[in-house]
Amino acid sequence: MGIFYSSVSPFWALMLAGPAVLALLHALHSLRKAQLEVPTLFSAWCASIIVLVLVWRMRVPVLPDLHLHLSGVALFCLMFGRNLAITGISVAVALYTFEYDGSWLNFGANILLLAVIPCWLSDLLLKNIMPCMLGVLLIFWICLGN
Repeated sequence: MGIFYSSVSPFWALMLAGPAVLALLHALHSLRKAQLEVPTLFSAWCASIIVLVLVWRMRVPVLPDLHLHLSGVALFCLMFGRNLAITGISVAVALYTFEYDGSWLNFGANILLLAVIPCWLSDLLLKNIMPCMLGVLLIFWICLGN
């Protein structure tokens, strides 16, 4: 599953598993208890994990070079925030690897490439774009909101 069709070497598996586990532990430690106590959020999070595994399995091509299964990660990051997204995508990677006999040697690399790096980048991008968005929405509302 993921980026690699065959198992990575044991050296790279250990080198990539370290940062992946550290990032996952950081995300779990940074989760606020109030985030998980909201019943609708937790239900949507669990359902999104299941849907993400199914979308990854289907591998739906949208264009010749674009596959739908990679867009689920960005949507997960935008819906739930960085910490819940890293945790949820990591659970989805584990479920996919277990259910469809994926290589557990690639588990750390898949978490790093499918969960940690996209979630950190989308969070960084979102925090840098948010200050500009208020002005854009205000102009849109004044010009076209009548």
